Amino acid sequence: MHGCHFNYSLWDINGENNLMMDNKNPDSLSDVARHWLAGILAHAPAVSLLMAPTINCVKAFEPRSTSINPCNATWGFDNRTTALRVKVGDTGAYIENRICSGGANPYLILAATVAAGIDGIQNQMEPLPHVNGNAYDPDNIPTNTPILPSNMKTALENLSNDSIICEALGDDFVKCFVAHKLHELCMENEAKAKGDTDWERNLFFEYL
Repeated sequence: MHGCHFNYSLWDINGENNLMMDNKNPDSLSDVARHWLAGILAHAPAVSLLMAPTINCVKAFEPRSTSINPCNATWGFDNRTTALRVKVGDTGAYIENRICSGGANPYLILAATVAAGIDGIQNQMEPLPHVNGNAYDPDNIPTNTPILPSNMKTALENLSNDSIICEALGDDFVKCFVAHKLHELCMENEAKAKGDTDWERNLFFEYL
């Protein structure tokens, strides 16, 4: 279940200057934008569960030769196959986050984005090289690119082990969120044991 792209840009406190653009750099992308991008990509395996929160959503990250959903923490300029699609124009720049799902809470998407992005800025992280070609083709992916978890168990482990994101969101929220997802994982296991292939549709269709 996907179909939610989270588009945003960074501005100064007065809302007058786009902080993601710097024409002095060859690609017109500012240092702040690069650090921000790097933080989100570094934490992508953890925050992906907040951005695609159900078992059905997470399945969409399974690598395929052709897909409409990202499967790795990549970025590129106007590249619709990467996790983060960067657009740079004459007057500004913005990011299209393609990890997000229509089943996500937009406030959690924003919170996770800010937590990861700020960590990138504070630690002056640098992103891996951007992808020019098809990001579903392993030959185009930079070495050490994080993979987005495609099952709930791995996604939960990634979130729980990311101290930066957990600290930013708070212990109470993380405990409640993880407990809820563990319950969903139990429901999946019970459904598989019964041969029930419709349990996800029956559970979520009315709400999502």
